[in-house]
Amino acid sequence: ATRPGFAATPGPAPPSASALASVRKAAQPIHTLNPYSATWTVRAKVTSKGPLRSTASGTSVFSAELVDANGTPVEATFWREAADRLHPALAVDGIYYFSKGKVKPANKAYSNVRNDYCLDFGPTALVEASADADDAGMQAALAYVTLDKLAARVGKKAPVDVVGLAVAVAALGSVKRKSDDAELARRDVTLADASGRSVTLTLWGATAEGVGAELEAAAAAAAAAGAPPPVLSASSCRVGDYNGVSLSSLGRSALTMEPAYGAAADALRAWWAADGSTTTLTPAGEGMAGARGLATARDSPRHH
Repeated sequence: ATRPGFAATPGPAPPSASALASVRKAAQPIHTLNPYSATWTVRAKVTSKGPLRSTASGTSVFSAELVDANGTPVEATFWREAADRLHPALAVDGIYYFSKGKVKPANKAYSNVRNDYCLDFGPTALVEASADADDAGMQAALAYVTLDKLAARVGKKAPVDVVGLAVAVAALGSVKRKSDDAELARRDVTLADASGRSVTLTLWGATAEGVGAELEAAAAAAAAAGAPPPVLSASSCRVGDYNGVSLSSLGRSALTMEPAYGAAADALRAWWAADGSTTTLTPAGEGMAGARGLATARDSPRHH
């Protein structure tokens, strides 16, 4: 998300990605870093990169999300000369060694990366391309939230990971984007899990058109064959309050159909085979509006 006071700026033309020398060096896991860490080097993949921006005072800045071979993510922010120099040089899915930065407590008001710390890089930042292209394990570890626990996440910035059976997949639709009136593809998927709850996950843009179409076809085929609905794993979803509780995919969300994640997917299939197919599902947001109304009334000043 764009932070207050930031505006797009083209900035000077820095070096290309080829300017980063390929090296091999020792590195430490991201989870071992803390604000007292002085000299450190981490090897990580760039999983997302924001645009180069300028603060109100004209300072160049951009942020990127990194993940190491242990699946630990961290947000890295580059400032001033480092931002101008490294923004065009860092490629999404590229693997680099990062050093000569500072470890700071993460500002949860802005960061949606699941890490208590973040990395800050100034003019002395050193980033070198990894000569080893092995990215094994470089996928943020998922922490699935069961659907009955989603209500507690409404109104919080942190995204969630969910896994469920796609019991209903709607046809592709679209809405007009307010910013430019452009048509934006959307598709609703109803997920259910062993908590007996269901929730609507809205897929947007290319995700709605690509994975959404595959999911629609798989769900229809499963229904025709009397087979269990397809399992869907969705990472980094926003929790909203539409119909009490709802989910939306984000640009950084990763969707995997029929994931081979072992325990989570197998448990869902076992639940469906045992009694899930005959369970009357309760929407995850049922009763939420009433609960919010009570809270509002309880917290309001009483007039006599």
